[in-house]
Amino acid sequence: MFSVAVKPKPPDLYVDGSLVQNATILGPYTEGSTFILDCRSSGGRPPPLITLWNGTRTLAAKSHVQTTENGASDVIVTARFVLSRWDLESRLECRVQSNATLAPMVKWIKLDIHGE
Repeated sequence: MFSVAVKPKPPDLYVDGSLVQNATILGPYTEGSTFILDCRSSGGRPPPLITLWNGTRTLAAKSHVQTTENGASDVIVTARFVLSRWDLESRLECRVQSNATLAPMVKWIKLDIHGE
């Protein structure tokens, strides 16, 4: 059976469960606190590849894929980490890659972190 790739929706970023706007600076956070970042995209077929980045390195993350009745996929990727002064002004990115897009769709935030 031949199937056409379907472009996923642009990603949404969530911090501690709350939707955040693209290209914003969040904080201030305290160094040593736990930070939870979710990236969600829906409607892609096959499921898009979602990766989370801190600058030039990927973040360890858990991925959850749910397939809808029409065969499209909802994907949620979650990273949980402890903030350090090295995260100050870091650009945290969500990148969604799909066979149906030429380039990854990217959304990002920056963090304001205060030392203890």
